[in-house]
Amino acid sequence: MIIFLLLGIIIFLLLGIILVRINNYFDPEKYNISRSMRPFKKDYKNIFTGKIEGSKARSFLNLDKEDLKERNVNLVLPPNTISISPYFFTGLFENSINEFKSINKFLEKYTIDLSEIESEQFRNTIIEDIEYAIRLLLENKKYEKE
Repeated sequence: MIIFLLLGIIIFLLLGIILVRINNYFDPEKYNISRSMRPFKKDYKNIFTGKIEGSKARSFLNLDKEDLKERNVNLVLPPNTISISPYFFTGLFENSINEFKSINKFLEKYTIDLSEIESEQFRNTIIEDIEYAIRLLLENKKYEKE
């Protein structure tokens, strides 16, 4: 009886050690994350607009902290989005671009997922909006190209 009790305790301790190691190995801070942008768009609007709204979204998503982590961030746009204003993009990402001091490093870290947007026209418009916002940021600041 004592042998079974000791054997049970040893197995329990070994399982505990294994679980601790698994939790350390699969640290979620090391892996990419995906976040929905849906909460930052008004129900009646199909456009993300306003630098203040972009800054609020940045704060809510804790992007200042994400900038310091090793993982990549994927932001998913809701299906009915038709545009992102350069001002919203600036409020959302200007601090990140300043932190990285490189557009390429920023683009490696952050992606905007357009897969839920069914209209190719709207996807193209959003891509043009983002490219325009980046051009505006580049004109106002000096960033490394690499």
